[in-house]
Amino acid sequence: MPRKMTCPSCGRALQLDDSIVDRSLQCPVCRTVFQAPVEHDTPSLSDLVEHTVVTTENVTLEPRPGATSTSAGLDPFVENVAEDLTVPAGKLHPPWHVTLATFLGSPIAGGLLLALNFGRLGNPIGAVVAFFASCLGTAVLVAINWNLSFPGSMPGIIVSLVVMHVAAMFFQGASYLQHAQRGGETASGGSAVGLGVLCMVLFLAAVVGLAYLFEENLPKVVISPGKEVFYGKEATEGEARMVGKFLQEDGYFSGNNEASVLVEKERKQYTVTFVMLNPEQPSEEVLAYFRGLTPRLSQEVFNGDRVEIKLSDPEMNVKRTIR
Repeated sequence: MPRKMTCPSCGRALQLDDSIVDRSLQCPVCRTVFQAPVEHDTPSLSDLVEHTVVTTENVTLEPRPGATSTSAGLDPFVENVAEDLTVPAGKLHPPWHVTLATFLGSPIAGGLLLALNFGRLGNPIGAVVAFFASCLGTAVLVAINWNLSFPGSMPGIIVSLVVMHVAAMFFQGASYLQHAQRGGETASGGSAVGLGVLCMVLFLAAVVGLAYLFEENLPKVVISPGKEVFYGKEATEGEARMVGKFLQEDGYFSGNNEASVLVEKERKQYTVTFVMLNPEQPSEEVLAYFRGLTPRLSQEVFNGDRVEIKLSDPEMNVKRTIR
C-alpha cells in the first residue's frame, strides 16, 4: 500500500510507493530533494543498496480537502505553481519610466505608459482609466496655471511628477517587481523618452491652438495710424472714442511710435490699460504723468466715476497699477 509522508520543506502531504525505501526523493511542489524514510519492516537487499534519485513520477500528491483532480493528476494548487514559474511575456515599464515620461511630455505621457503596462498585465479597464485620468489631470493643471498666468511653472511640474510617480508605485510597483523576478523583460528607456518627447510636441501644439482659438479679438477704435484704443467688458465704443480723443489732445498719441490703450468698465469703475515696452521700470516722469492723468480722466471723460490706470507689456500682462 502507498505510504503517506510530508515534505520536510513545504509540508505538502505526499504518497510513496511501497518500493521506495531510503532513496533520494524530489518534492513535486517545492522541488526539494530529501531522503525517503526507512520502513520498520525489513527492506529487501536491493532497496538497501540502490540509492538513486526518484523522479516525481514515483511520488504523488495527496489531494487537499475539497480539491478537484486535474488531467495531470494534480490539484489546482500545483497547476498554479507551474504557471507562476513560467517567464512572463511582454515588456513592462518601471515606475521611473513613468516619471521620466511625465517630466518630458506632461502627465499624459506618463498615463500612456501606465496604460501600456496595464494592457500587458491583462487589465484593459485599468489601461482606460489610467489614460483618461492622466488627460483629466493634465487639463486641470493647464487650467490652474493658465488662470494664475504661469503656464509650465516649476510648482506645477513638481506636483505632476510626484503624483504620477506615486501612482506608478502604488498601482504597478509590485507587479513590475514580480515581473522582473520571474525573468520578465523591462521595456526600453528610449521608448519612454520618445513617447515623452512626442507628447510634449503634441501638448505644446494643442496649447498654442487653444490659445489662438480662445484669444479675445477685442473691438477697437483707430485714432490714427498705429494709434488704437481697444474696449471690452462694459465699456462702449463711444467711451473708447472719448478716451482716444482726450489722449490725442493731451499729446499721448503724438509721435511716430505705435501706441495701444485698453478701456474696460465694471459697474461704475473704469480701467485704462496702457501698453508699454518696459512697464516694470518706468521713469519717475512717466509715473508722475500717469498719476496726474487718473483724476483728469475721471473728471473730463467719465463724469467723476472711479478710474484705475494699469501699465502692461505687449502681451497684456499687467505690471503696475496706478490709482
